[in-house]
Amino acid sequence: ELENKKGYEFLSKIGLSNNDKYVCLVLRDKAYKTKYFPLLPEEETTHRNSDVDNYIPSVNYLLEKGYWVLRMGKLAEKPLKVNHNKFFDYAFYDEKDDFLDIWLNANCFFSLSSGTGLDEVQKTFRKPVLTVNFNPTGLIITGLKDVMSIFKKIMYKKNGKLLSLDQMIALNTFSYTLDSQYKNADLKIIENTPKEINTSLIEFESRLKGEWTESSLYKDLHQLFFDKLKQWGKYDRYHGQIHGKISETFLLNNKDWLFEN
Repeated sequence: ELENKKGYEFLSKIGLSNNDKYVCLVLRDKAYKTKYFPLLPEEETTHRNSDVDNYIPSVNYLLEKGYWVLRMGKLAEKPLKVNHNKFFDYAFYDEKDDFLDIWLNANCFFSLSSGTGLDEVQKTFRKPVLTVNFNPTGLIITGLKDVMSIFKKIMYKKNGKLLSLDQMIALNTFSYTLDSQYKNADLKIIENTPKEINTSLIEFESRLKGEWTESSLYKDLHQLFFDKLKQWGKYDRYHGQIHGKISETFLLNNKDWLFEN
């Protein structure tokens, strides 16, 4: 009770009322690990980062819908260029502390995340999470309901073709943990576009409201995705019953290259 009191006092301090809902924005960049874990090869894990500016349309969408948006993080590379009274860049807040780092994420309405450690708080407290720019594809979260994902694409540098799911499995890209592994395989990582992020966000919010109706084509493709993914040797380590979803809009818009043999 005392902890909740402290958390709600902070929300009131920055302007939220009792009826306001807030969304946590959790984005991975190089700042945190570069400062706090200097011995780790952060320059080799940039394939998990994404450009914060690509999230601006989605933040503006949420603000227009009446949500507050709190950009989270103990440290961030650069501020988010959003000027709105319901946007709070907590990552650049001088008085942030470890308690609020956890409490704010644990009590959000939902989270928009790029797939990094801090979103484990939302998952632990069973808050809905939309994960975008996820990489590697084979490790998307499937064990929790109200978790939906879209993922980065992988392209052959030589011919500009995107790797299908079968090709990712054949090359074992799901086990790549270093930038140099992609480079040595002559592969390039393609981030989700602002439009892809925002479209999946609109779908996700609609699903949370119970207003989304899945098409039969999507259901078939979603099943096909996991049927193919089972060919991966480590499938059973990461997946059991499939509760999480891949975005319908993302899957339908990318079905031609994703399901090539």
